[in-house]
Amino acid sequence: MWQKALDLALFEWKIKLTNRLLIQFITLITLFVYMITVFNDAHFEEPILIFEMLFIAFLLLGYGWSTPMEFQLQRINENHYASPVLFMLQNLPINKSTLIRSRFLLFYLNLAPLLILLFILFYISPAIRNVMTPYSYFVFSLFWISFSLSFGSFLPASDIRTRQMTQGKLLFYIFSFIVFISLITQLGDFVYGGSFINLIIYLSNHDPFWLALFSITLIPLTLVFWVKYLQKKISKEDYDLS
Repeated sequence: MWQKALDLALFEWKIKLTNRLLIQFITLITLFVYMITVFNDAHFEEPILIFEMLFIAFLLLGYGWSTPMEFQLQRINENHYASPVLFMLQNLPINKSTLIRSRFLLFYLNLAPLLILLFILFYISPAIRNVMTPYSYFVFSLFWISFSLSFGSFLPASDIRTRQMTQGKLLFYIFSFIVFISLITQLGDFVYGGSFINLIIYLSNHDPFWLALFSITLIPLTLVFWVKYLQKKISKEDYDLS
């Protein structure tokens, strides 16, 4: 089943490949410029939380940033939103479990290379090299890549279902997203007495094994959760939008 899901994901990934790679390149450069500009020696000494909130938001929304519009949620009719490509695939004789798994494999194919390149480039920052060794930076990068792929999975998970989007729902989703990011940033102050990024730097330097182990296990755990969740939800989905 996973092999068929991978074949489907690769097939879809190659559609508009040039456009996709161009968008990913622009996303990569934008995030790199932001990170290299904001995260300097002064920030690590006196962190500005809004900068860290934006950084986390960028990572969580990276899939949306780097995906052509044809593959994102769009208005299907007056009340419903769905991914047009996925809407088409839903009407083909494709096993639903295979289709669900392909959403996440496509997500990983799209986002993982971008994140890996981003953190390789970011190591040119003198501020980063001043606070971490190459090994601890590898663990630091592994955490953020895992974080983005795990918690950013809400985007491909939302593609699989149509959405009745009202202004109230939209405001609720935006508010919930902001609250989640705020809680993440405040976790650093609660646990470490500093920013969340500084907490991850500290753990990368002092407990790299456990942070790496956590990062490695986070992706499969969240994948299992979302696959099981969507298998229950998709059976109840009504794609008759007339």
